[in-house]
Amino acid sequence: RCRSRAPLSPPRGTCCAMSGSFTKLNCLAAFVSMIIFAVMIAASTVDWYTYSETYILSDPATADGTEANSFGTLNFTRYYYNLEGVTTQTQPTGQTETSVFRGYDSNASSLFSVFKVAQAFVLVALITAFILGFFLILCFADAVRNKLLFWAGMNVLRIVLVLIAAVILISLCVAFLSFLGITEAFSNDTPSCNAGYCRRFQDEVNNEYGQQ
Repeated sequence: RCRSRAPLSPPRGTCCAMSGSFTKLNCLAAFVSMIIFAVMIAASTVDWYTYSETYILSDPATADGTEANSFGTLNFTRYYYNLEGVTTQTQPTGQTETSVFRGYDSNASSLFSVFKVAQAFVLVALITAFILGFFLILCFADAVRNKLLFWAGMNVLRIVLVLIAAVILISLCVAFLSFLGITEAFSNDTPSCNAGYCRRFQDEVNNEYGQQ
């Protein structure tokens, strides 16, 4: 006699555990992708680099090393660089503060190249993070997830998600590394520049320029 047996089905507890684990991982991945998306939106609008020259009226330092007493700002010039251009804030002595925005000069400008490369990869990371987050949110619906698994298969979807995450990571790294060349860009655009921003990426210098 031939006997047939029904296929064994996995215990219900195993299915529930796998479903719960997938939901937690999917929530974490969607949350991280949305955070990256929000950070990229902020990076597209905030200032990436600042430089300022401020003249302050103060007492001269004493011989015993006592710090000078500051009486107020005489004048200042501040530069705020973002991905679109530079905002210059100036306040001459005894006058009101003015602010002027100017886009980067695209005619053989190293500074233009640095910020446009950073902007391009920030936009790539922003768009890719949005696509990844939207896809992961769709996967919370069982019907959508089952159709995707049936259409593409688990291995293909896993490879696609890993590639998208790699694109985001590479874009962030390239945007940051390209921005580190801003000091050299300042020097190339102004060969005679001796200011601090043409020599170091970050620094602060205090000098005494005379008496009034």
